[in-house]
Amino acid sequence: MPLFVGSGLHDFVIPLLVEAIILLSFVLAWSFLRYLRHSCGMDSRVLVFLKKKETGFSIPMAFLTGYVDAVNYVRYHAFSTMMVGNMTLFAVACGDTIASHNPPNKIIFLACLIAMFMIGVYAYRWSEVRWQWSPRTWAPIVLGYMLLIDLGPIFHPFRHWNHQYADPLHFSPWVVVAQAPIFGVIDAIALKSNFGALPWGTTGNVINMVYSLISCVQGTAVTTKEKVGVTLLASSLLGAIVGGLWASFYRRAHCGMTFIGIAWSMLLCNLAGLEPAPKQETMTDTEASGTDTDFSDIADVESEDSQHP
Repeated sequence: MPLFVGSGLHDFVIPLLVEAIILLSFVLAWSFLRYLRHSCGMDSRVLVFLKKKETGFSIPMAFLTGYVDAVNYVRYHAFSTMMVGNMTLFAVACGDTIASHNPPNKIIFLACLIAMFMIGVYAYRWSEVRWQWSPRTWAPIVLGYMLLIDLGPIFHPFRHWNHQYADPLHFSPWVVVAQAPIFGVIDAIALKSNFGALPWGTTGNVINMVYSLISCVQGTAVTTKEKVGVTLLASSLLGAIVGGLWASFYRRAHCGMTFIGIAWSMLLCNLAGLEPAPKQETMTDTEASGTDTDFSDIADVESEDSQHP
């Protein structure tokens, strides 16, 4: 077997050009979104929700997440960012292994995938507490890691799949396990950077879409939250469709993550405005327990009450 598999025009050059076009389209769309956010007046009833910085970042994040999950599901039958999906697949694999007495290969694979994602979250939290790293600090690391993810399987002989359901020239499924830590970092950044929740949470956005449809039918005003939910759902679905098409047409392409790394790095470099106020010196008990509860308002009220009995 040659060292460089998939080096032909259809397996490398054309997918690379298509990825470049997708990245260019993403940059243009994001630039237009930022233009709308800064130019639309506050009296605009359609675009007013773009005034929030969180929305301007969550829409491209939703697109990239949908794209990556679609590519990885087509290639590896697993997800690199959606741990709920991986845990469901893990539970199904456990039941199937027990019922059919098959080797626990799928169980081990998914358990390692989830564990590596958790390691990425731990690395982000450790860097935040220990060294006060910001999302901007992680941008070059994300780009370099994604580049290694693309280059590693090209020159490494472990690129084979399980032969019962995939072409032997495809990547090893362990490539998605190697991707998981960096997406753990990205999801942790998104969750802890004043979004309050992962912006591409599709189930909640489906609920918001139904609520907005009911509002339109009844002739009542659609709330900002519902508009954002519908927009994020559309962005995530668009990314999944584009990623699924790319991965289905170019199943042997080795350039799927580099351009995604460039796009993520751009977002992380511009995410500084959404970072929560830094808490210096020590962690509070609330932070150590992993909760997001903010008792500052309660403390202010109590101090006022003590001053004015």
